[in-house]
Amino acid sequence: MRGAASQLNLHLPNRPIALMAGTPKKRKARTSRRPFSREMLLPLAPAKARAISLHNHLALAACRQQQGNIDLVGELLKTVFVTFYLVSGACRQVHSDRFKVAQRSIEAMIIRAASEQQWGLEEEACMAVEAILRLHDEQVASSPLHEIHAAKQWLTVELEKGGFPKLTFGDFTSGR
Repeated sequence: MRGAASQLNLHLPNRPIALMAGTPKKRKARTSRRPFSREMLLPLAPAKARAISLHNHLALAACRQQQGNIDLVGELLKTVFVTFYLVSGACRQVHSDRFKVAQRSIEAMIIRAASEQQWGLEEEACMAVEAILRLHDEQVASSPLHEIHAAKQWLTVELEKGGFPKLTFGDFTSGR
């Protein structure tokens, strides 16, 4: 028996003996996406998460005092959209009013600033944006980096379509 197995190996040296008896196993087709690195699977470093949080909250403080500008307002709007993308469906429903108020208020401020050069938010709008920023702080501290990048990529695609992205609160298929 041993001699017969040796003979087979001489003819097909690269194939294991177990596979010679049956048909070759089919391999799964490889996807073109590379596996995530360790860094992409982990949340941001705490110091980086705090820096992002500070940046966003300072932007809101400037708008609360009517001292905002296009860059700060743009960051706030991007943060609202990224937070919306990252939040789960159930949580999205809980915060839907805040998302709507934040989005409408920031968009209205941008339109108003085009004619009046006034970059500020009313207190009700500030409270809604602040709630969204707190939610974003939690997300940045706990979400894997690849999910944050996916949210930013989604926003980039939406912005390239022109205009403001629309926040939908039904079945959300673009996000998580």
